[in-house]
Amino acid sequence: REEPCRRFEGDCGTEDAACVFGTVCVRDVGLHYVLGADVGRHTVDVCLVDGDDVGTRSYCSATSGGCDVGEGHCTLSSQCAGALVCHTELGVWFGYSADTNVCACAADEHCAGNGGGDTCVRNRCVMAGGGGGGTRYFKCFFGKASNKKRKTYEDGVMAVRGRRVTVYDVETGKEVAMTTSYGLNALASLPDSTPRQEEVEVCEPISADEFTSGDVLVAGGGGGG
Repeated sequence: REEPCRRFEGDCGTEDAACVFGTVCVRDVGLHYVLGADVGRHTVDVCLVDGDDVGTRSYCSATSGGCDVGEGHCTLSSQCAGALVCHTELGVWFGYSADTNVCACAADEHCAGNGGGDTCVRNRCVMAGGGGGGTRYFKCFFGKASNKKRKTYEDGVMAVRGRRVTVYDVETGKEVAMTTSYGLNALASLPDSTPRQEEVEVCEPISADEFTSGDVLVAGGGGGG
């Protein structure tokens, strides 16, 4: 593209010069800022403000109270919220580049004081016994954003915690879309002009037990946000 990318836009191709002044190009964070189920969305580079936006080098050190589960980049566990641990090998799992460290759990004790729950499942803190903690779960439909009258949607499951929205494909159990740019209420009221790669229709809520047990996912892949 001829014009430089603005904040939250991509693909900047790892070049800071491709971004407007005051932003930097952050590798492979497309899923955090654009809902998109296509595999290529994982490798989209986005222009962000260092320290203010998740995925930048200074985000966790600049965030009051530390980074939540699945947020980065961190360099020390003291930059993570509660008892969470800064992991060096989970960046790709949470939709970042391989060299991005993220805050996550590896055992139940790491979830102490975490609003999302008290049990560690797939490196995410969820609430044992179906309480749900700060995370809510919903059945949903998702499909590529399109102006076509006849659209194709797939069955999905959505995990919502604050502004973090994660969508899973029920057929594969895999995470297909994630954003930290919009909360659940905002997703339902985004203007048509908002650039989106994926459309999501939220359906009925489900319990945390249903989600973590994998009963709603054909492939049995549960998790928590």
